[in-house]
Amino acid sequence: MQLSRDVYKLLKERHPTLYKEMGSPTYMKSELTNNNGPLLSYLYKNKWEGLEDEELTSVSKNLKVVFSVQLVAGLILVVYVVYELFIVEML
Repeated sequence: MQLSRDVYKLLKERHPTLYKEMGSPTYMKSELTNNNGPLLSYLYKNKWEGLEDEELTSVSKNLKVVFSVQLVAGLILVVYVVYELFIVEML
């Protein structure tokens, strides 16, 4: 996802201390494991606040919205599947 790459790039270039605190994360398309923990922590704890970096703030807020929408959509899908598989069959 381009937004993730942008956040990583901006952090690495402009805020190397925070980037290192996050474990120097990278974005790799071929990654099979989910290593979004440090990024999610950064986003949901609003760690961009106080950095006085308008571009990073904008990209971070947008990425937080994208992750939030994906989370809600995933939850809706799980509820729908559970409903269809278990509740509807019982009726």
